[in-house]
Amino acid sequence: MKSLLLAITLFSLALTAGCANPINAKTATNYAQAAAQAQNAGDWTNAKMYWSRAIINAQHGGATPNQLAVLNYEYGRSSGVVCDFAEAERALIVAHDLDSKSGGPTFLSLFELAHLNYDQKKFPESISYFERAFPVAEEKGASKAAPIATADLLDEYSRALQNVGRTSDAQAAATRAILLRRGSPIGHSITDRTPYGKQCQSNP
Repeated sequence: MKSLLLAITLFSLALTAGCANPINAKTATNYAQAAAQAQNAGDWTNAKMYWSRAIINAQHGGATPNQLAVLNYEYGRSSGVVCDFAEAERALIVAHDLDSKSGGPTFLSLFELAHLNYDQKKFPESISYFERAFPVAEEKGASKAAPIATADLLDEYSRALQNVGRTSDAQAAATRAILLRRGSPIGHSITDRTPYGKQCQSNP
């Protein structure tokens, strides 16, 4: 996933350095920092609220597409954790499209969309996102930079393939994951998987 600390730092420095509305820019930065703190504390409900407010202020504050991509990405993740799945998918697609326009890492949003659909047991949709994400990630050298994280993704992709009866493809993905783990000096993933659907909010 995108580094929250890096995202907030870049957002704060770049957005306030020459924007259309510095008051909105500063407010957006404050909300983004609050969202990151809530998220790190496991309070995804408030994180979602703060990311939403950060996006609104960032739009008025002259944020770049790349900055808005980060905010929508995190808002989408938070929405998915609290089971607002439709909003999560919408925001992650927005993040992907913004990254496409600004040269950002589009594969990150695609992998999140794959996770989001997998956790809803929407395996064909999950597979579709995985199959869009892996080639882009490979172009960026993701398997070399984060082999264990890539292996984890391949394992999930393999399980999704098994669920739709694509046994040989599932075995190929699982085999590649095994090879990546064998060749990696790092025995753990450097990223955490988003816990989609783990903090559903009950209706009043």
